[in-house]
Amino acid sequence: MTHLQMTHVFATMLLKQYNKRLPAGEEPAFLTVWNKEFLKTDFLSHDPGEVILTNGDAYNIIFFTGTKDTYTFYLRKSDVYKVLQGVFVLSNLISPLITLSAGGLRYEEMMVGPVPVISNIFTMEELPFAEWPERVKVVGNSICAPYFWKIESMTKGWVSNFATDKDGNAINLAEARAVSDPNEMELFLNYLAEKTTMDT
Repeated sequence: MTHLQMTHVFATMLLKQYNKRLPAGEEPAFLTVWNKEFLKTDFLSHDPGEVILTNGDAYNIIFFTGTKDTYTFYLRKSDVYKVLQGVFVLSNLISPLITLSAGGLRYEEMMVGPVPVISNIFTMEELPFAEWPERVKVVGNSICAPYFWKIESMTKGWVSNFATDKDGNAINLAEARAVSDPNEMELFLNYLAEKTTMDT
């Protein structure tokens, strides 16, 4: 398991933990967007996929971003595709350091000639992209999330910012952060506590 693959596993775990904390009746998040710097695995002497996580691992395996806040906003499903496709293109044609993990999703990455292409997007519950709602609820941390408000400036006005509220109205970054929202470390520790209970 590569570092990026492991980040995707953790991003999906964070999505599940985030949804478990929601009050009854509140719409669950559809996916998470996370960066691979969330984890550090260079201290491990073996394949990260072989790691058995314990409570003592929390502060070792989570890098400094582990204390970052979480933000919640909505994206059109077409914009989710644009983000995944855009990052895949940039990672292959510009720099492999440009990455993004979409927790809660699985999809295929392939090269069609010289062109990087994303296809066959499903949720972990096997819901195909074609059947998604028009807008989906997204959770990101304070490293990834702000970029959804920089798209317009980065494209010099050619593309509007993607992030909206549930009804498609533009919101600012501050409005996407609720005081009650957990940070990454809280979600990870909840997962470890749950895992410890299951293992005992």
